[in-house]
Amino acid sequence: PTRSWFTAEVKESHHFCTFGIYDHTLFFKAIDDQGRVFDSFQMEKDPARNKLTVIEPPAPIIENEAFVFHESTEVTMQPGLEELEIHYTLDGSEPSRKSKKYTRPITISASLQLRARAYTKEGHTSRVVHKEFRQMEPLPAQQAGETQRGLTYELYTGDWRGQQSAYFSAQEPTQTGTLPMLQLDHVQPASEYWGIHIKGYLEVPETKTYHFYALASRGLELVIDDQLTIKTHREDLSLQSVVLEKGKHKIAIKSYQWNWRKAFSVGFYDPLMGRTPFTTFQLSH
Repeated sequence: PTRSWFTAEVKESHHFCTFGIYDHTLFFKAIDDQGRVFDSFQMEKDPARNKLTVIEPPAPIIENEAFVFHESTEVTMQPGLEELEIHYTLDGSEPSRKSKKYTRPITISASLQLRARAYTKEGHTSRVVHKEFRQMEPLPAQQAGETQRGLTYELYTGDWRGQQSAYFSAQEPTQTGTLPMLQLDHVQPASEYWGIHIKGYLEVPETKTYHFYALASRGLELVIDDQLTIKTHREDLSLQSVVLEKGKHKIAIKSYQWNWRKAFSVGFYDPLMGRTPFTTFQLSH
């Protein structure tokens, strides 16, 4: 399928796509690893007239990469197929053909829920796609004073399964030290199951919305300025956005590892550049 057929949602973790063809009808579904359908469409062909009819059109595509903003943000939507109309609401209500028609980008300056659906000329409707947009004040920079390059860490050894939330507070660290960058090459766990708690500061060059990603083999928590920003499990990629003031911000990473694997990655996410791990020059303690 072409990209525009099924990009109402973007999934960077494992998911499944199924096609079903019966007689002259085609069904498409995109299903996440929990069994939830997050995108679909249905088409029917009239072989006598060689005409294609969209029975269930794809949902509108909300093109914004971030749904957290400081003062205001512009929302852009695209139809999954060129001939579709988009109707939307900004108060959380169910959109209908009487709702406002999307013709140009929408400027919003307050927290709200956007709900939208697409219509064919014949009146066939897509599923509703919805997104929460949240306005927030920048998290203030820390008065950290003079700091040194790198992050401090505490290594914990033991079986964390079933007790992730209490794992780090239930025992003493078996190793402590400093990491010059977010790599675990010289960390030597003494058990198959282990975890690491990394702390320090992340410096950002300007006040704006920053997009973060986290990826770990078993589990990871990213905390910025004492606020849980990302919590991920298994090998799923997690993304989140936060508004930060220019300067240094407290950062803490808790990672759960298994089978002596030392695999995790945390950093900035850019829609065009992709994932960029934190660099040595951005981290200090």
